[in-house]
Amino acid sequence: MNTIENIKDLGLTKQREVVLQVIRETEAHLTANEVFDKSKQLLPTISFATVYNSLRYLKDAGHIAEISFGNGASRFDSLTSRHDHA
Repeated sequence: MNTIENIKDLGLTKQREVVLQVIRETEAHLTANEVFDKSKQLLPTISFATVYNSLRYLKDAGHIAEISFGNGASRFDSLTSRHDHA
């Protein structure tokens, strides 16, 4: 089963599906702004507030990890295991 099928099985809103898809299909640790930019390409009507709230929801639900590198900007990753460089 591919990533998009796995995401659809979670029963998320379309906006949350898009945000999770962006994070899962990107190898880099993305900031909220980067997630917004990529999400906007897939769903042009999505707002930054929706992306930000979706990131919080997905983090709290255990679907993504929030990583702080100490520079003030959190980054998000689909891997929820500990990162040695974090």
